[in-house]
Amino acid sequence: MQINWLGEFFVKFVQPHSYLWEELWSNATTMNAAKYIIVGAWVIYWLAFLLIKKSKGSFQNIRQESVIDPKSKKPLIWLTALHFALYSFLWQETGSLKDIPALSNSFYPAAFAIGIILLAGGVIFSIISRYYLGPSWSFLTITSVNRPFIKEGPYKFIRHPIYLGLFVIWLGVSLVFFNWIGLVSAFTVLLPLLYHRAKIEEENLINTFGIEYQNHISSTGLMFPKIF
Repeated sequence: MQINWLGEFFVKFVQPHSYLWEELWSNATTMNAAKYIIVGAWVIYWLAFLLIKKSKGSFQNIRQESVIDPKSKKPLIWLTALHFALYSFLWQETGSLKDIPALSNSFYPAAFAIGIILLAGGVIFSIISRYYLGPSWSFLTITSVNRPFIKEGPYKFIRHPIYLGLFVIWLGVSLVFFNWIGLVSAFTVLLPLLYHRAKIEEENLINTFGIEYQNHISSTGLMFPKIF
């Protein structure tokens, strides 16, 4: 009975209005929708990062006696420059596979859908990780005994989950734009940069917390969950 009701609803009300999402999909293939989606995702990302107030202590307590590692500045600059370079390619559709009919007709709809899922998942995962990190989050690597490392939420399994979120977002964006430059650079440029910055943070955390953090390393993955 319920299946028949749903079938009748689909035939009478959904199919006659299919032109609504067909027009939306046509717009998506011109990349206009993709650009709005990406901009909206990054606005949500940074608003959430700046507004989250969860903490286990005040900013003042955490900043006291803290040390900023100057080595963390260079990877940050490179990551920022890399993002600007990628989005300039995407906006100009440089490296787009959409204009290759054999690929576009067969793979683009699926790539677009998977990209949206990865983009949304990466943003949500990063925001959750940011929530658990609280005031310990900063653009540069800061270590202090008053700034304890986090072992809750995603940090129970991954030591740098925000970096994993950035990597997933990059993959999602590249698939939404169906761009080979984005996909290749995700593995050849972005991942090594994130790994390098993570290792800088690891070195400082080991120097600050010693055996406690080394024990944490043995049970968690750097940017991906530890399987074995």
